[in-house]
Amino acid sequence: MKKFKIIAIFLCIFLLSACSLNVKTKGGGALDGGVFVTNNKGDVWQQMPYIPTISGTPGSIATADVEELTIDPSDSGAVYLTAIGDGLYYTYNVGRGWNKVLALPGDITVNDLAIDNKNKCIFYVAHDN
Repeated sequence: MKKFKIIAIFLCIFLLSACSLNVKTKGGGALDGGVFVTNNKGDVWQQMPYIPTISGTPGSIATADVEELTIDPSDSGAVYLTAIGDGLYYTYNVGRGWNKVLALPGDITVNDLAIDNKNKCIFYVAHDN
């Protein structure tokens, strides 16, 4: 099962490396962008856009223009999402939602992310210019 989840994550990264998921309806509202995961070899895909909030109503990355997904090499459950004009998000449990990195300005474009090989709690970001 763990091997299958890793394959699904790599499939998502492959798909997102060629394009961003920013799907709009004809009326201009967001339809179903963000990140999708599968637990049954691709038969059914489930959207994973939610961000927990204090209000109890979840936020969403469904309108985020995803730049890159990075998986921590020492922890396959740790996934980092960089977004154009929307900062950096992370999850430690794929399928349970995203958290925004609040230490960065919220409206920056994160172009790349690298995780320290010796300490997975340290990561480096390249943003804007």
